[in-house]
Amino acid sequence: MFLLLVACASARPKPVEAVEGRMPQLVGRWIFSPGDSTLSHDSKAAEGEEAIESPIGATLSLGEGGVMTARAGEFVRRGTWKIVNGMLRMIIDPPPERRELSMTPLVEVDRLTLTGSDGAILVYQRDPFVAIPGAAMPAATVPAAAATPHAK
Repeated sequence: MFLLLVACASARPKPVEAVEGRMPQLVGRWIFSPGDSTLSHDSKAAEGEEAIESPIGATLSLGEGGVMTARAGEFVRRGTWKIVNGMLRMIIDPPPERRELSMTPLVEVDRLTLTGSDGAILVYQRDPFVAIPGAAMPAATVPAAAATPHAK
């Protein structure tokens, strides 16, 4: 009887810890595309002929563990990110102030579109020089002569 209980207990699957609040397709480094982006209509920048600047940064790195890094020139911002009710929520902790942003993310192949509740649309392109975590890397080609050991 005891063996039967032990067998049933071990056959039950262990609960898998879900990575709650994460979207794997967001992980990677993204480069801001000002020509594809628009700011809200009430913004001063939207009225002028000036180039659009992202309130997040020119590059945005979203890590698997919820760590976020954003760069605007030499200025680096660090923070965290997670998905809450379908919204990408970023908490940025640099000087001069702590900033919280919530935007709706849409990932289409190598393009990330972030839409704010104020109508702002920020478009980022995936950095082609940074490997996507978990993606299969192409196998290195090795000449047949180098792949076979030499017999002596």
